[in-house]
Amino acid sequence: DAAMLGAIERYVKQAIVDSSGMVASAALVSATHLFVAAPENAVIVRRWIGETQEATASPNEMVQFHAIQLMYQIKSTDRLAISKLVQQFSQKNTLRSPLAVTCLVRYTAKLLHDEIAQGRASGGSIQDGTPIMRG
Repeated sequence: DAAMLGAIERYVKQAIVDSSGMVASAALVSATHLFVAAPENAVIVRRWIGETQEATASPNEMVQFHAIQLMYQIKSTDRLAISKLVQQFSQKNTLRSPLAVTCLVRYTAKLLHDEIAQGRASGGSIQDGTPIMRG
């Protein structure tokens, strides 16, 4: 429950930025599961965005993948935040994880699909073949 999560929050945050890839990945996956388990858990997990952002710079590919997934989940209700997430990581070219890059492609495709479905697609970026992601 949320009371227990609050008590162990410090340890989970430390585990997310742990130098061991297995520990960090386990903490990120646990955070992902906790996020969807209950709304009160989601409020607590949202506070870990700084540690999750730091985990995206990990040399371990699985840590990067799980960090990108958790960041997306945290920001999933905000279209602009997801757009910024995709832009940030596609421009910096810091992701070494093929799985994390695949996630970025999926998130970009979802953004474009939503834009087209809602009729907000701008006349220049999609129809004329201009590159969407540069990097």
